[in-house]
Amino acid sequence: MPLGGGPMQILGGDEPAHAWSTSKVPVLVSLMLARGGHLTPREQSLARSAITESSNEAVLALFSDLEGLKGGLAGASAYMTGVLQKAGDTETEVATAPPPPGAVTTFGQTEWKPSEAVRFFSALAGEKLLGHQETQYVLGLMQEIVSSERWGLGSLGSVAFKGGWGPESGGYLVRQSGIITPGSPDAVVVAVVDSATSFSAGTEALSRVSAWLGQHLAHAHGGQG
Repeated sequence: MPLGGGPMQILGGDEPAHAWSTSKVPVLVSLMLARGGHLTPREQSLARSAITESSNEAVLALFSDLEGLKGGLAGASAYMTGVLQKAGDTETEVATAPPPPGAVTTFGQTEWKPSEAVRFFSALAGEKLLGHQETQYVLGLMQEIVSSERWGLGSLGSVAFKGGWGPESGGYLVRQSGIITPGSPDAVVVAVVDSATSFSAGTEALSRVSAWLGQHLAHAHGGQG
């Protein structure tokens, strides 16, 4: 979807799928909102690890702080659901059930449609959730993903993104959400590979999709590719 609004294009399906680590961004945004936009130095360090390295331990610590502010798991999850609603997502409810084997977080098991994830990241980039400085802080972390996780959308030029992945009953799920600039126009993109045979197969598929997207944007700019 064009950044700032416009028609959303859906290529393939739009079925709900586990958010996995892409949910770490809503966790961070929710905690920042609950704190009035400001994190403690400890939380800033945890946020960097949670987003740039996809550390589960770090995001669990951040979510624990949100639980402390909102009265436990149910309250924190409901607050996070409210943040998604503020972004225009009226369908998603943050999961609270104990995670199954192979999973670590409750919120990572949230069923999140690609289209609804697009709405969240569009609202984030459009400064509809946080103020300018706070938004730039979150997007800045999303631009500093470690090299080992810069597959898919991370192979494009100027992009703030977050990936998520995990085992599913039918194979492996790998997904990414990203804000691409410059584009024609700048765009928010969510890509999901469901039932991949392995993590590497999922990342390879997302990299092929991202290469196609990069060529499309180059043509839109009148370039070669």
